[in-house]
Amino acid sequence: MTFGVSDMMLLNKKYFYMVVILLPPLVLLFAKIYFAHYLYNFAVDYTTLQLLIILVISPVVEESVFRGLLHDLLFKYSAHVGINFILINVVFVLLHVHKHLGAIYLLFIFVCGMILSMVKYISNRLIYTIFLHIYYNLIFIIFTVGGGR
Repeated sequence: MTFGVSDMMLLNKKYFYMVVILLPPLVLLFAKIYFAHYLYNFAVDYTTLQLLIILVISPVVEESVFRGLLHDLLFKYSAHVGINFILINVVFVLLHVHKHLGAIYLLFIFVCGMILSMVKYISNRLIYTIFLHIYYNLIFIIFTVGGGR
């Protein structure tokens, strides 16, 4: 059995998508164990409306703006992948600044945003980033209900 270039790309994509799915929960678990007092200094009891916003509305709107419009606009004028990713995700992080959440949380948001940008760049499909964003938000909700402790 021989592998061609397309087979290797598919294999690499499988590993990439495994990392995309497994990395955020592992990072949050690590943060929960070692940095709980920096990451979650508040207890959260989500209402149904908050859950709807966090799990449906925000991911659709944010991905449409950041990985849709902004991504496509930046790549129309610049081919610098790294710089474009950083610009997109610095603005993405600024949107998520909250007085009760610290630097570890913002770093997590930046890493997740970079992963979402890579998924959009590799797949050129916004729907993948929307579903991943929903997944990441769900993981965050699981870790923050009742303060995440």
